Amino acid sequence: MTPHQEDKLVMYGSVIAFEKRYTETLAVIPALASAFGKFAAAVELVKEKSKRKEEVVAGKYESKESAKTAFVTALAAATGRLPAHARKNNLEDMKKLTYKVTRASLNKLNQTDFDQKAGILLDLLEVNKTNLAEYGISELKIAQVKSCAGLFHEAKAAHKGGSAEKSSANMAMDEAFATADDILKGDIDRMMEIPREENPDMYNEYISSRVIKDLSGTKKGNGGTATTSPPAQ
Repeated sequence: MTPHQEDKLVMYGSVIAFEKRYTETLAVIPALASAFGKFAAAVELVKEKSKRKEEVVAGKYESKESAKTAFVTALAAATGRLPAHARKNNLEDMKKLTYKVTRASLNKLNQTDFDQKAGILLDLLEVNKTNLAEYGISELKIAQVKSCAGLFHEAKAAHKGGSAEKSSANMAMDEAFATADDILKGDIDRMMEIPREENPDMYNEYISSRVIKDLSGTKKGNGGTATTSPPAQ
């Protein structure tokens, strides 16, 4: 959700809480009571769509991170034997490229640097695969490292390509908000005018519940307390 949507959801909760306090009073106007019921259902749909969006985003991210962990573990284990080979054969470039390559050091790299470093290490494994057998690194193990690399790149692409699913989830959530707003503004706000004269205190409490507070403080110059205008009185 955007900060404004989160603030609006808080307002929705205030309206629902208001209805619960005055359920019996509002029940004398069946159409109004029904509108509040529909509104509560619409708000639940908003929450459901928001949760779905979070699951879409989190799922892709977790898959990518899980694949990266497996790749880093396999890569660090295999390339840990390269420094010994480099020292034995006085391969200065390889010494520099493989100096202190560990899971921790690889995980500290940002995505761009990690991809570059991983590519270099994979190339070194491939070029030196016949020489690494004596260090316990078989061609099968190198193939397994490559397999982990492939799975990681697939998961990373899926995470990046998940924008379409995220966009769809956003659209569904926006539609749910629109439905709730339509009921609130088109039905409840208008019908709350019916009991206004007989019960002005209740009406004023409703108006107070309809204020959207900028709880995130994203609007400049308001210290996090800005509000949007309640229904016209």
